[in-house]
Amino acid sequence: MITAEEANSLANDVEKKPVKVSSACDKSLDKAVLEAIESGRNKVDVVLWYSNCPDPDGTIKAYLKQNWYKNIKVTSDYPWFNESYTWTTHIIFNL
Repeated sequence: MITAEEANSLANDVEKKPVKVSSACDKSLDKAVLEAIESGRNKVDVVLWYSNCPDPDGTIKAYLKQNWYKNIKVTSDYPWFNESYTWTTHIIFNL
């Protein structure tokens, strides 16, 4: 059986977490969380362009859930066949 210290180090080691997102998405989420903390909010509501967060909705949701965030909602706006805009991902969660 592992000790509490070993379990804590495993939980805090980013490389050993099962769900990962792209580094661009991770940096964008970190920035959004820091801005929310600095402004005294406990809710993060951010819209990211595809270039900043190319990960699937389910992966983002699982990533946030494994990092103990609550009330997670992730939706993507995909362009239709004849539309020429880049898709966005709308992410809402509580700290």
